[in-house]
Amino acid sequence: MANVYLTVLLSAATLLISRSYSTIAPTVITTYGPVSGSITKLPTNKSVKAYSGIPFAKAERFEYPVPPDKWSSTLHANNTNKICPQLLNALSLHKRDLMNEDCLQLSVYIPENATSNSALAVMLWIHGGAYTLGDTIDFQGGFLASEGNVIVVAAAYRLGVLGFLSSDSDDLRGNYGMMDQIEAMKWVNKNIER
Repeated sequence: MANVYLTVLLSAATLLISRSYSTIAPTVITTYGPVSGSITKLPTNKSVKAYSGIPFAKAERFEYPVPPDKWSSTLHANNTNKICPQLLNALSLHKRDLMNEDCLQLSVYIPENATSNSALAVMLWIHGGAYTLGDTIDFQGGFLASEGNVIVVAAAYRLGVLGFLSSDSDDLRGNYGMMDQIEAMKWVNKNIER
């Protein structure tokens, strides 16, 4: 039980350290609709534009992902509040309430001084966890984006049975988690220059 409390304390400290203050980032028009985020000043005295919790795909259980539905009102992408269902270990039990099968979201971190003409490199971060656990909530891509002067995208994907169960039939083809990752790459390809 002490491990759980320590994890919660460390997660809270990470959030406090990594996000000194935030203001509203410019709204970006994606191929699916407008998205607003936040500008966050980091402890390094650099700032990033962060857009978190953007849906990049949707999927029914044991089906391959498809692009998300379009939206017309501005999506306020200020936090990632969902993780893909998984068996949680003692260090991540505090995330139990965040599990949701509608979890195909990504976060984008951009150096604050970047413009549409900056032509920055893009890094796609796909979390580890042996395809059975992990998420993007604790990943602070802002540091990498600001220090490396790159755009960082962190994408979630379905895990465990929901992401990789398969059979010898077309009814259960498998590799859904891998297809989620490919769909995230397609989203980046269509939207990152915006």
